Amino acid sequence: MSLVSTNVELAYANVVAATPIVVPIPAFAKSEIVVYYGDNRDVAVQATDYTVNLDVPDPLNPPPPNTTNYQFVTITPLASLIAKIGAGTNVIYVRRTLPLTTDFAATDAFTRDKVDVEFARMLMRVQDLQQQINTGLVPNPADMNAELSATAAAASAAQALASANAASASQVTAAGNASAAATSATDASNSATAAQTSAVAAAASAAAELMQRLACSTVTALAGPSIRPPE
Repeated sequence: MSLVSTNVELAYANVVAATPIVVPIPAFAKSEIVVYYGDNRDVAVQATDYTVNLDVPDPLNPPPPNTTNYQFVTITPLASLIAKIGAGTNVIYVRRTLPLTTDFAATDAFTRDKVDVEFARMLMRVQDLQQQINTGLVPNPADMNAELSATAAAASAAQALASANAASASQVTAAGNASAAATSATDASNSATAAQTSAVAAAASAAAELMQRLACSTVTALAGPSIRPPE
């Protein structure tokens, strides 16, 4: 066969159950075809979520020499696949993945068709690997946006944590200030009490002294004036 396509993976949107999709990806076996669905690229199950038909020659009506076959596959989504997609993005990705092994055996007859197919399979493997290199080195914009969003979210979380720590420190400082103010108020109250006690004591002392003087004056008044004998 002539390998006329370099397609390894193709996407199809708005797929419908039981509606076949002709996918121009060369393949020699159904096991080489994988279907992913949705934005998360979940793996669909072959024969359960979709069927695969190959571009094979009709054994009852053999093609003329050099006729090209195996140039496309036909994918038919099934109802289970549509149910899995659900309310998500209706998109599927059809991909070819060949094993890195040869189909030759020591006892095989190296016919022209056998050699031709094996050369085509080798080139398909190169295409598969090249596609993996391309998609691995070129960032997906959606992935980049998701990474940037995650970085921004992490920065916001760090800023929120710093703000929370600052608020907690402020609360501790405020509590310390309140405690110091309460201590000062207590000291002031104690000082006022002491001052009041001193004032009461001073008043009592003054009252006692006044009473003593009054008592002395009363005694002197009762005794009358002193009489001195004549000379």
